[in-house]
Amino acid sequence: MLARQASHRSQSSRTAKDGSRPESGAVDTEPTEQEIHQKPWKYIGYRGYADFIASDDDFFVLRRFDALNARVALMLQDEISELEEELDMADKRYSDRNAEDLHNGTFRGEQEDRSVIVQTLAKKLRRYS
Repeated sequence: MLARQASHRSQSSRTAKDGSRPESGAVDTEPTEQEIHQKPWKYIGYRGYADFIASDDDFFVLRRFDALNARVALMLQDEISELEEELDMADKRYSDRNAEDLHNGTFRGEQEDRSVIVQTLAKKLRRYS
């Protein structure tokens, strides 16, 4: 089936829009049936394979990498938990009675360290979710 698809592409590209063939002496760069059969990896490749897989829902099966995705999610979860602890400590430090009077109810004029933690959390949470 893949060879037929490549052959069909090859034949259709050898015919001009008006149905005529290229003039003799014109260089034809399209592969022949024999070339397609000898080197399907070159002329059909992933383009043809993707066309075939997409041609029917029963063929469209992809590996999900469940264990790897779970491992990455666990790593992100751990990193997010560490950042959550850092943010909690920063909040406590800036809310301490003896700390400088900072407005902890706004992100404007945010303390540099806490701002970096929140920005890092935003990136990691985007990946995690």
